[in-house]
Amino acid sequence: MSVASILEKAAAVGVIFAYDVGELDAEGPEDAIEALLPELRLHKAGIILHLENLQRLTANEWIRTIRELDELIARYCQLYGGDPEIMLSVRKKQPLASIPQCLRWFRQQLNAIQGGLAQ
Repeated sequence: MSVASILEKAAAVGVIFAYDVGELDAEGPEDAIEALLPELRLHKAGIILHLENLQRLTANEWIRTIRELDELIARYCQLYGGDPEIMLSVRKKQPLASIPQCLRWFRQQLNAIQGGLAQ
């Protein structure tokens, strides 16, 4: 399984990763983390490398990524009737390294919703 696939699988069950100077932490539901542990252990070096590469984004790339995530959160809340301000306040507290993973998750959710609405 590729690192991207593991990160997508983790995001789908609410697990995100925080990385800082060689330390990799998984945050999310304990049962989901436990279920992912064998794959995480096997691919830890690849996940760390991926997160290190994310940290090499320029400031403008980070700003574009964050703005896109904020727009997706707002669209998601419009469809589900949630309060985007609450979700955005949570997003502002998350580690930068988790933002691309969250961006993928919201894209997948909105694509699934839009696909279901088109049927």
